[in-house]
Amino acid sequence: MALTPRSVYRYYEVDGVPSSGKRRPKKAEIIQLLEQMQGSASAPAVVRQTRAELDAVTPASETYGGMVLNDPNPANNGYYSRDGGVWVFGRGFPDTFARVVLSGSGTVQTGIVHAGVNPASIEVFFAKVATPNTGVMTLSISGETPKPVVNLAGNPLSAGEWTGMVMFYLNDDGQYQLLIDAGAAASAAQSASEAADQKAYAEEWAQSDDPISAEAGGDGSTDRSAKYWAGQAGGIAVPDGSITAAKLTDDPSGLEAIQDKLGIMPNAFPASIAELQGLDGSAVACARLLDNLRFGDFVWDASDVSGEVTLDPEQIIWVAPTSDTTGASGAWVRQFIGAINTRWAGAVGDADRMAGTGTDDAGAIQAALDLGRAMGLTVEHEPLSICESAIRVRNQKFIGLHDSSGILIKGDHDGIVLTGLGDSSTNDYRTQIRGLEIRADGTQTAGKAGIRCGDKTQTGADRICAHFIVDNINFVTLNNSTNTLSDGIVFEQDGSDAFAYIGQIGNINIVRWAHPFYGIRQVNNIVFNGWRQSRCTRPFKIGDVKACVLMGFESGSNDHRAMDIHDCYGFTIIEPYCENNVREDLQVVPSKYDILIDARVSAGGYQDATVGSLRIIGGWFTKGSNGNSIAAIRWAQGPGVVVDGAYITDYPTYSVHVTDSANNKGRILNLNTSIATSIGASAQVVVGY
Repeated sequence: MALTPRSVYRYYEVDGVPSSGKRRPKKAEIIQLLEQMQGSASAPAVVRQTRAELDAVTPASETYGGMVLNDPNPANNGYYSRDGGVWVFGRGFPDTFARVVLSGSGTVQTGIVHAGVNPASIEVFFAKVATPNTGVMTLSISGETPKPVVNLAGNPLSAGEWTGMVMFYLNDDGQYQLLIDAGAAASAAQSASEAADQKAYAEEWAQSDDPISAEAGGDGSTDRSAKYWAGQAGGIAVPDGSITAAKLTDDPSGLEAIQDKLGIMPNAFPASIAELQGLDGSAVACARLLDNLRFGDFVWDASDVSGEVTLDPEQIIWVAPTSDTTGASGAWVRQFIGAINTRWAGAVGDADRMAGTGTDDAGAIQAALDLGRAMGLTVEHEPLSICESAIRVRNQKFIGLHDSSGILIKGDHDGIVLTGLGDSSTNDYRTQIRGLEIRADGTQTAGKAGIRCGDKTQTGADRICAHFIVDNINFVTLNNSTNTLSDGIVFEQDGSDAFAYIGQIGNINIVRWAHPFYGIRQVNNIVFNGWRQSRCTRPFKIGDVKACVLMGFESGSNDHRAMDIHDCYGFTIIEPYCENNVREDLQVVPSKYDILIDARVSAGGYQDATVGSLRIIGGWFTKGSNGNSIAAIRWAQGPGVVVDGAYITDYPTYSVHVTDSANNKGRILNLNTSIATSIGASAQVVVGY
């Protein structure tokens, strides 16, 4: 029977029965047990820590195996067998994966594995890259001869491919080859994320039922999708009229085609216009231009667009390939909805508003305006740009996107020149500028303007600025210095001729310029709605006024009177508020018909000279600390004037001073003041209540 260690070395003669007496092991049974154990072992082994210790052992049989666990040379660790009376290395321990700690430069790196790991026995290495590669690279692990590192395709590494977490193996050519291209994977993941976002945003612009979100580039309230506007207008209109309401109504797939086009995902990412020009349009569905300024998506149009390319020399919308720069064989076309952005033309917008330095963007802005005018599109301007020449806006809209959008005039020239003819019968105010900051560097000479309406250097209709809108404009100076020469808004004139009429000017703020407004020839049919001026060196000067309205006029701390008005043929001024002006707040000289002033005026006063049928209704007149006027209202040579219901205080001599002239005719009614009036002997003015 087979013996066991327990049966041979049992404690009692009868196992488990103490009364049977103690058992002494018998040598014959011990030998039999050991032989039995030796004969049953399939692979007896000798295990030692080092190769030297293993070599010192001669086993009982040449069938014994051996193992070395922790030799100073990791290459000696592994399995051994006996052959010819010596130990022979068989193979290393199977470490399938091993972590490598990397160091080195962008072209030469070394790696270290854990103690006891033989790099030659590793199937796959993994590591966290400390220094990304800058080009072709070699790697040495645990002191071995450096080996080339290649990418997943087996090609030498390009800059940035060795990055993040890398996994690699030793290929048959003795190179360390990437199993996963980490750089490409990261780029692809980022591109996929961006593509998903862009697709969602494009779908929002195409067919959302809600206002376009800020994340998609909308304002969250008034910006709506193409689907919405198609429903409002019954169709979609483009400059050439190729997409019409009928087409969309009769063929619903037309709208679907537009949406599908908006949903195209880019599969090429050129970094510049030059790279975009070099792409093969037949192989690329959509290219995303990654230029910081001219960023956008472009789709290839294989038709003859040579006319459009000629119209767009700055490649704002149409970019012809290098193989045919005329566009006759096709071009890349920018995909956008709505307005042209001046950045697409290369406007840098790096103006330093304090120092007056930066890149001259006048050419880029003008290129965008010229293209916008030709296409009938609004032009939007985002940054504050240096302009070393005047910007010309004609029969088009030029809009600032936020409070700091605008131009900094550098040099002796106007800022913006407006021309163009609209049509008031259809409320077609074609020439419009809105939401801009206009700065000047102080080098302008007298007569230059921030905004000039009309251009006498042109001929015929090109000289005229009519049916126009100027709204939400902030005039400031460089580093808050005083601009004593150039004017804010100027109506162009040439002798007795004037070139600006029928317009709307609103929400103007102007600080430290010369004349805030200057127009003394045929200022006709202009509505001023919201005007604020302060610390200007000359007055708001307007003349030969016909059928104009000024509402919400505020003037304070100017170095001159607030306003001069000459030769009025119907001018209504509603609720002006004037404060601390050095001279009279308002001077009005020869006028012929009614001027109605429904006034709240403080700290200064009105000077009125040679005015006919002038009415000052209400009013609050307080001299303030800066004024040097002796009276709130000074009236000279004005027939048919009525001053009614004014509150006057703090003037040193008179509340109303009427000069000694027979041309002064009218009434002073309901004054609220304790200050005396002064009426010249020849004046025909009645004071009453």
